[in-house]
Order: sequence, then C-alpha cells, then structure tokens
Amino acid sequence: MISIFELAQEIGTSKTTISRKIRELDIKKGLIVEDGKYYLTDEQANRIREKLKHHKRNEEQAQKPASHEQQIIKKLLHQLEEKDKIIKKQQETIEKQTVLLAQEQQLHKQTLDSLRELSERQNTGIFARLFSRKKEPPKLTGGTASEDPEETKEGND
Repeated sequence: MISIFELAQEIGTSKTTISRKIRELDIKKGLIVEDGKYYLTDEQANRIREKLKHHKRNEEQAQKPASHEQQIIKKLLHQLEEKDKIIKKQQETIEKQTVLLAQEQQLHKQTLDSLRELSERQNTGIFARLFSRKKEPPKLTGGTASEDPEETKEGND
C-alpha cells in the first residue's frame, strides 16, 4: 500500500494529478482510507504509474515538435532580420542614387545652358560660317581710312 502523497512524490507530480488519474481510471471505490489518508493498492498504484508514464511520453513528444518548430521560427526570424538589413541598405543606395541623379541632371542642364550661351555669342555655328555670305567691307575711295565713306561720295559729286 502507498498513499496518494507518497505516490505523487515518487512520480514527481502533484497530489491533484494523482487524484485526477484516480477519477479517470475509476478506481476511487477501491481506495483504502486510514487515519483520514487515502491509500492505493500496489495494483492501483501501478495502473496510475503506467498512465502517467504514457501521459509523460505524449507530453515529451508534443514538446519535441514544439521545440523543433521554435527552432524553425528562430531561424525564420533571423532570416527576416537579415532581409530587413538588406532592404534597408538597398533603400539607402536608392536614396543616394536619386541624389546623384538629381545632381547629374542639374550639371547637364548647366552644361547645356553654357553651350547655348556660347553658341549665341558666336551667333553662328561652323556650318553657318562656312556656307553663309560674307559681308563685304565698305569700299574706300581715295581718302584716308578714317574718313566716312558717305562724306567721300558727297565730296566727289
């Protein structure tokens, strides 16, 4: 004979768990009561031990997949963190490239403006200079180069 308390200590569980197994196995009627304590026969104690061993094995098996699942979850979380870092770096790179592109476009605009200004100063391009009619310099007749040509014409008349 063994008391419920002694069996609970032996198995490493609580008296409540032993009492629950007694109800599940429907062996409450066979319990022995002495001095206000409940005692189990060896047969009853063995049935409870077997039931709890079976229950413990099921719990261990249930915990194994849970721990395996936890390992997978940890691994996936780690992968997510790494991908977040990669995405952050890519976003920073995109922002830098956007700034560089804006600067490049501004420089290109300034270059085009400078070329237009230079072209306007020259007033004509190389083809226009090659194929355009040249202006003839005014003809000078008999006087000095400092004289006005119109005055010279009037003077000759």
